[in-house]
Amino acid sequence: MKVLLVEDEQSMLFTLTNLLKHRGHEVIAASSAEKGLDALGDKQIDLVISDLRLPGMDGMRLIAKVRECSDDVVPIIISAYGTLENAIDALKLNVCDFLRKPFDLTTFEDTLARAEERRAKLVARKKYVHPEAHHPLAVRLEARGGSHSLRRGDPRPGKAGGKSIRAVR
Repeated sequence: MKVLLVEDEQSMLFTLTNLLKHRGHEVIAASSAEKGLDALGDKQIDLVISDLRLPGMDGMRLIAKVRECSDDVVPIIISAYGTLENAIDALKLNVCDFLRKPFDLTTFEDTLARAEERRAKLVARKKYVHPEAHHPLAVRLEARGGSHSLRRGDPRPGKAGGKSIRAVR
């Protein structure tokens, strides 16, 4: 996976960068959100790991900006300043996890494994959902060996007026 890691504490940035690389990830590491966005450029990433409090732009705004270009990125927030308000804001951004500093590497690896699993599910879902389907209910999944399809355009299934949408579990 391609990971954007943004952390202003150099020792934490170094440690997490090495851990991620050891696990086989491609890492873009930066000490501020602005530097991270500059380094990212137009590259697509799978995972964002960001400190909450950063010089300049904070981690939540960074995640929101990255999501403007790639809505299926999986974010993780790390912070020594976890408040209920921060956690609620993180939930609104669909953050995979909110790690409170200090944390041990086992906790980080467990969180990383959940994020990897979540990313894999997002990628798998994209393979089976037609790009024109804007809502999960617009796709009927194959059920009990039977095949179902939905035609877009006419509100009645199987009627003329659009392209067929089909997804298979």
